[in-house]
Amino acid sequence: MSLRPANVAQARRLAAVGAVAIVAGCSDLAESVRDDGARVAAEIAQRSGAEWVAPAARTELQARYLAKDGEALTEAVAVQIALYKNHRLSATLARFGIARSEVEQSGLLRNPRLTASATSFSGGTEFGLTLLQPILELFHRPTRQALAGAALAAAEAEVTAAGLRVVFAVRRALVELRAAQDALAVQRHAVETADSARTLMDELQGAGNTIEARRTEQEIVEARTRLATADAELAVHDARTALDTLLGLAGAQTAWRLEGPLADAGLAQFELGDCEARAIGASLDLRRDRALAQRAAQVLQIADWQGWLDNLAIGPVARKENEDGWGYGPVLELPLPLFDRGNARSAAAALELQAVGHEHAATAIEVRSAARRMRERVRVAAKREQFTSEVLVPLHERLLRETIREYNGMQLGAFAVFRSKLEHLSAQRDQIEARRVAWLARLDLEQLFAGSLEHERIDRARDRNPISK
Repeated sequence: MSLRPANVAQARRLAAVGAVAIVAGCSDLAESVRDDGARVAAEIAQRSGAEWVAPAARTELQARYLAKDGEALTEAVAVQIALYKNHRLSATLARFGIARSEVEQSGLLRNPRLTASATSFSGGTEFGLTLLQPILELFHRPTRQALAGAALAAAEAEVTAAGLRVVFAVRRALVELRAAQDALAVQRHAVETADSARTLMDELQGAGNTIEARRTEQEIVEARTRLATADAELAVHDARTALDTLLGLAGAQTAWRLEGPLADAGLAQFELGDCEARAIGASLDLRRDRALAQRAAQVLQIADWQGWLDNLAIGPVARKENEDGWGYGPVLELPLPLFDRGNARSAAAALELQAVGHEHAATAIEVRSAARRMRERVRVAAKREQFTSEVLVPLHERLLRETIREYNGMQLGAFAVFRSKLEHLSAQRDQIEARRVAWLARLDLEQLFAGSLEHERIDRARDRNPISK
């Protein structure tokens, strides 16, 4: 079949119009994806108190805080950097556009089918053209759009939860790093104390005022102190590396600084009232389950019709016979549901709707349970932090002062002072650990109040947390 010049020009015009339509459609889709991303970013910021950095400010942010001689990193800046440099989160946000494209696709009708035939007879060739359009698409278009919209809502809840996980993972990593740095500083003081005791022991042995066993005991104390210091240095390195991973940093950008000790977790002022209601109201998992339930209901509605009318189509037919020319008329294509009446699909869709309902109920129970567990964990952590800060450490400080006073009165030896000093430093490590546990307990509950529930995180915290043993 050849095209005449007029047909060629018309085909080119149609192709041009089609290209414009495709570009416009892609542009609309890209704009919709950007709008969805902006909405998700705003919700992450609103739920977590974080801030989504505008692209224009990102270069300045990296220059100020990630350079070797840059400013000390803060929690707010670290969270902002993670939200645009964490590649796992970026991949999740990019895939969020797939759900938007499915919404766009759901508004389109299925392409009509064109059938061309040529049948040769002894008296000539008979030509036929048939154009068929599935009818069910016309009626189910709103349902399919509702189905895709529910899938988009579920995807949006999951993406928002992913962003929140990154935010709180960064905040926890900062707590871990500050605690590790504080513990390392205390451990270095312990090494200095052990070195001083070792020097004194060497002097006493040189003067013949001590026995070999006491000197060996002091060497063992010094060796254990140095081993503990090496572990503390490794803990700092691991904590920095974990934070680098969350921030999406490598190379020269890992030279950032983090200053300041781990502060009090402030659990005394932390609001614990209505924990279950707050967690239920904010839960993104429950929002996702509700969207999935809506989607399953739409699937069930479509499945009820598919067995009988899935391939029902109507359209015009044109047929050219040898002598009579072209004839026109309608054509109806109706499937005969002799073997597949769609019962299995309908049953599966109904069971899926039931399953989603059970999942939603289970999630609600899990969220309530997590809220109770985290609330009690916060309460116990608050008491432990308060006890170490107000009782344990002050007691060791008083013991150290009294020991020094008795040493000055020549009632105790110098090694009693060294032992008291090491015990005081051990109490300070206990205080740091209590603060770390308190902060992690607080952040777990804050994340739940923000709408994100991490089952693995709760289980790990229960297994590792000394207050739960």
